[in-house]
Amino acid sequence: MKNPVMIRILEHIEREAYRNADHITVLSRRGIEYVRQRGTDPEKVTHIFNSVSLAEFDSLVQRKDFKKREGIEDKFLISYAGILSPYQGIDNILNTAKALQDHDNIVFFIAGDGSERQRLQERIQQENIGNVRLFPLLPRTEYFNLINSSDISFVSLDERMKAPCLPGKLINLMACSQPIIALVAEESETAGVIREVGCGIVIKPGDVEGIRSMILRLKEDASAREMMGSNGRRYLERYMSLEKNVALYEEIFCALTSNEIPAGRPISAWSEDAPGVGHHGW
Repeated sequence: MKNPVMIRILEHIEREAYRNADHITVLSRRGIEYVRQRGTDPEKVTHIFNSVSLAEFDSLVQRKDFKKREGIEDKFLISYAGILSPYQGIDNILNTAKALQDHDNIVFFIAGDGSERQRLQERIQQENIGNVRLFPLLPRTEYFNLINSSDISFVSLDERMKAPCLPGKLINLMACSQPIIALVAEESETAGVIREVGCGIVIKPGDVEGIRSMILRLKEDASAREMMGSNGRRYLERYMSLEKNVALYEEIFCALTSNEIPAGRPISAWSEDAPGVGHHGW
């Protein structure tokens, strides 16, 4: 049961922290508005991506033999790898798989762990959804092997997930040049960035026919899949480089120590999976 008094106390602490910070960085575009509404001067806010070291990343993702190992080299592989909780809406993927069971050359692989895992496994068995395989949480190298071997990857979030942040797996998929089908709320930040970057297709959760139709279209359009993957990787290289963003943080720290606070930057940035807005105040 929520404690209204404690909620008010925490909200007060949050507002005071934002007001008194010398500078704030946010990981999402909407994060700027979030802290502004809590009394922060937007000129004291800088927007910086969560980042990835591409050199380190690329050294981890050399393998691409998941299909061969699983004996599905002739199949069109669609994957979801991540948390299995009520907030991921994985039933949308199972419902879509059921609607595509007459296509023998399409398979769905789901890898991860969470509170929904047992229920999802039981549903697959009870409803005889034969084109879905459920894997446990994979080691990091195998996780990237699955992504690299997939033809399409899902990002899936319950429609209630509208906080100004992005699922962390989106950066991984973009780094792997994966075409994405995003089952997310239309007004979510996830939908906004995918449309802006052109790295995938956004479909409303629950629209099984829409998801089914898009899978069949993309299956027959390798050039569209390649373009989406290239768009995501190119955007990541330009805006999510760890080295570039470390330099931005260093510039902010140097400005703070010299009492020259930089004005807010018009930098596009997106956050990893987090329960709320990703931000830091100093």
